[in-house]
Amino acid sequence: MAKYCTNCGKPLVDGQECNCKREVKIDGEASKVDLYMKELWETIKGIFTKPVDTIKSFVKKEDIALSVIILIVQSILIGILAVFLFRESFAIRFFTYEYQLGSAAMFYRVFFMTVFKILIASFFVALVFQLMTERLSNSKIDYKKMVALLAVTSIISIVTLLVGFVLFNLSLKLMLVVFLLGFLFMFVTLFQGLKIVTRVDENKQGYLFVGGISLTVLFIIYVLPILF
Repeated sequence: MAKYCTNCGKPLVDGQECNCKREVKIDGEASKVDLYMKELWETIKGIFTKPVDTIKSFVKKEDIALSVIILIVQSILIGILAVFLFRESFAIRFFTYEYQLGSAAMFYRVFFMTVFKILIASFFVALVFQLMTERLSNSKIDYKKMVALLAVTSIISIVTLLVGFVLFNLSLKLMLVVFLLGFLFMFVTLFQGLKIVTRVDENKQGYLFVGGISLTVLFIIYVLPILF
C-alpha cells in the first residue's frame, strides 16, 4: 500500500522520507537573505536620496550586527587607503628582493593597525556621543542607537572610498575632490543624525558634534599610539 507524506501529500516508497520540510526551510532561508540584501540596498540608496528618513528607519531597528559589519567594511577600506598613501609617500618600488619583503611586512602592519584603530575609534566616538548626549540633555540614550547612527552614515564614506579607489590611477586631483565632497557630506549627515537621534537642545547640538569629533581625534592621535 502506497504511503504519502503527511505534510505535502507526496507518494513515498517504503522507508523513504520526504524532504519537503527541508526544501521549505532552504527556500525560507533564501527568502530571508534576499529580503536582507534588499533592505541593505534600500539603506545604501536611501542615505543619499532620503538621508533623514533612512537614518530614522535604520536607527530604530538597532541592528547591531549589521552596524558592526558596516563599520568593519569602512575600517578595511580606510586601511587599504592608508597602504596606498604609505606606498606613495615613501615611493617604495624597484628595490632588492630583501627590501621588498621588508616593505611588504610594513604594508601589512600599516593595514592591520589602521583597520584596528579606525574600528576602535568608531566605537569610541559612539560612546563619546552617548555620554555627551546624556550630559547635555539629562536623558538616557541607548549606545546601540549611536553605533547604528555611525554605521548608517559610514555608508557614505564607504561609497566615497570605493569611488576614490577607482579614480586613484586616473586622476589624483579628482580623487581628492571626491574624498573632500564625500566626507563633507558624511559629516553633515552625521550632524543631522545627531539632531534626529538625540534630544539635545538646538543651542547645544554644535557643541555635541564638535566635542565628540574633537575628543575622538585626540584619542586617535594621543591615546591609541600609546595603547598599540
